[in-house]
Amino acid sequence: MDRSKSMAQATEVQAAQAIIRRYLSKHGQGSYTYRPFLRRGIFRRENYRYLADLSLLLPEAQLGSFSCIWGTYTAGEAMGLRFALIPFGPVSIYVNGKLAGSSDIFSERYHSKQIFDLELQQGTNDLVLVCENTSGGFGCEFGTWVGKLDYYFLMPSPMQESEGVWYSHPLAEVPEHLDAQTLRSLEWYPEPFARDGNEVNLSQVFPFAPEGSYVVMTTSLALEESTWCTIESNAELLVDGVQIMQESVELGGGVHQLTLYAKTGKPVVLSIQDAKSNEGVKLFNPVLGTESPYSFLLAGPFEEHPKDFPVQYLKPFETSSGVMDFWHLEGEAAYLRIYNENPLFGHWNYPLGVTLYGLVESERMLKELDEELSHAVHRYLVQHIQASIDTYAYGMWDKQALGGATAVHHLMTSLDSLDDCGSFASTLLEVASDHELVGYEPLIEVVGHYIS
Repeated sequence: MDRSKSMAQATEVQAAQAIIRRYLSKHGQGSYTYRPFLRRGIFRRENYRYLADLSLLLPEAQLGSFSCIWGTYTAGEAMGLRFALIPFGPVSIYVNGKLAGSSDIFSERYHSKQIFDLELQQGTNDLVLVCENTSGGFGCEFGTWVGKLDYYFLMPSPMQESEGVWYSHPLAEVPEHLDAQTLRSLEWYPEPFARDGNEVNLSQVFPFAPEGSYVVMTTSLALEESTWCTIESNAELLVDGVQIMQESVELGGGVHQLTLYAKTGKPVVLSIQDAKSNEGVKLFNPVLGTESPYSFLLAGPFEEHPKDFPVQYLKPFETSSGVMDFWHLEGEAAYLRIYNENPLFGHWNYPLGVTLYGLVESERMLKELDEELSHAVHRYLVQHIQASIDTYAYGMWDKQALGGATAVHHLMTSLDSLDDCGSFASTLLEVASDHELVGYEPLIEVVGHYIS
């Protein structure tokens, strides 16, 4: 709007149009973030805090020894982070190498909660907890002070895309300085994943699968131009949906999607080379991208050949045991996990429900006054709410399977307040009365049951 025209001079419709356009431009269609996740070591539990019981994780640690816990938090601007600590023994908190707080003897003895306001700088911040092994306990519980205001840490490089923290091997003494260079000189768990050669060990991914069970695997490759490729594999292979029967095939330039149907009981081999240069063609994860060490996604196990298995990365699927599951990564207890890192997209909460309800009424008001803007609001509402519907099943599976602290629909999966579900559900019904939404009935049933 022209600077010479103030909102006070505008009509109500003009004011509404200006507000709506600004909202849509600032909070356009969001997207979900996919990250590797390890369901072992230190990870978040149902209360959305990390559990670091180092007496279990480091049984070899001697009394009087130490272990450091290291995670990173990226801040968009300088800010304070409210941080809860429940110590099992003495714990010191360091932020970017500086002491920011420590446990007291009362909290250590009674495992009671202490609250700290940590000062973070813009950009990446290093959080280090130094835990001492005592006869009273070793480790701590830490993270958000209240589950509804959840946040999480990312592992240090080279695992910076993975949610979670590292913990060090037992230390006889604490290093004098806890800067990044010193920290990197220590030995850490979990160790970064690295595949040895062209084999994928299915027994690591599915240790309890009966021998001969089927597993679906997906990966990708990219070629700059049309290339003849030599393929070696002991699994049934499809490239862009077409089964490959010969050892040599010409693939066009661009990105190609590969699907393998393999059987448990032996490692899976897949090697692709440029037939002319004999150089290997790099395989990369179809969701996590070219920089991820995890080249494959794996689904299973299945008793019978899953020939009609739909390859999609948004909803859980049923395995042969009848259990719902989602995509695994290579290695032990490694998963592909979905995160919603948008403050105003895809969350099911009171403020967002009220905001979207305002957009519903605005769309109706603008139908005859500003058809173009009305259509823009329509598209935004349907895309936004349909995305929330489509990820609900995943959120429920995530909560049940990966420790209880989902980063998708964390309020809807842990209902304890009408505010957490009512306004958004009301908005959903309003949108469904005007437009077509698919699969929303289970969510409405959950909300209705909770209200009643």
